Parts: sequence; structure tokens; C-alpha cells
Amino acid sequence: MIAPDTGLATRCFYGLWMTLVVFLWDAAMVMTIDNRGVRDRLGRSIFWVQKVSGVMLTVLGLYLPFS
Repeated sequence: MIAPDTGLATRCFYGLWMTLVVFLWDAAMVMTIDNRGVRDRLGRSIFWVQKVSGVMLTVLGLYLPFS
């Protein structure tokens, strides 16, 4: 994804940027799930969330070798 001639400073910036973005996303998810109302709704529907996620990941896994 990054050209071989990309400088070290740019590569470090990309790494730090992605680390920051992932950290912020994870922090937002923790804060959201920590909300009692969200946690209660998620608790009632977690069975279906897991099943749908599993099916989607399985389909993606089967699709990737053929793409």
C-alpha cells in the first residue's frame, strides 16, 4: 500500500496516525458500551449479533480465496 521509496518520517506518521485512529475508535466503543441503556439492549440481542457477525465473517472468508 505504501510505495517502496516512501520516507521513514512518512511511514512513521502513517503508523502513528493509524494507531491513534484505532485507539480513538476503541475508546469510543468502550464509552458507548459502558452506557447502561446500550449495555441492556446489547445484552438482549447479543445472540443475534453474534450469529449475524459469524455468518458475515464466514461469507467473507469463503469469498476471499476466489477474489
